[in-house]
Amino acid sequence: MDLGTLEIAFVLVAICVVPFILMGRNKKKRDKELLQLLFDSAAKENCKITASEHLNDIAIGLDEANNKLFFFKKIEKNEIAQHVNLLEMKSCGILNSNRPMDTKKNKDIIIEKIGLSFTPLEKNKVHTVFEFFNSEETMLLSGELQLAQKWMKIVNTILQEMPSKKEFNSPKQTVTNNQTIVKSSRELVAG
Repeated sequence: MDLGTLEIAFVLVAICVVPFILMGRNKKKRDKELLQLLFDSAAKENCKITASEHLNDIAIGLDEANNKLFFFKKIEKNEIAQHVNLLEMKSCGILNSNRPMDTKKNKDIIIEKIGLSFTPLEKNKVHTVFEFFNSEETMLLSGELQLAQKWMKIVNTILQEMPSKKEFNSPKQTVTNNQTIVKSSRELVAG
């Protein structure tokens, strides 16, 4: 091989590799910005995120000291910041809205929405939904259902270990239970 052939080969390899390097850098930058927006949303509520995750255009995080869960979603220029006080919630479930798509060969299901739905303790309050996926915004699922299931388990574990409203009158009991909650939520996020 002569020097000219090596130069051409090097340029072709660079043309193929550089776009992937640039996409990786852009993704890291977007992920960092998304998490910062989640942390800023928590800071507005005088909270600090101690456990968090992100996927594509969504981020979810937990302030274990204040028992608040934060959610941030950025689709194009729209930003949605939500939070729930877990002390005011009874349970957390998966919202999985779908419809059948009837074809001649088989019956498929089209998932329209996936999210976390929070049931409040007080019956006169409305449910809160953190929408992880909406088929009108993005066409393909890429881990949203698994992320929603994971956080549903984390939240329900915290809710089960949380002291009842009667126990809130005793500060010592609350501190003890909060320490238990913090420990178990960190274990669940790590696992």
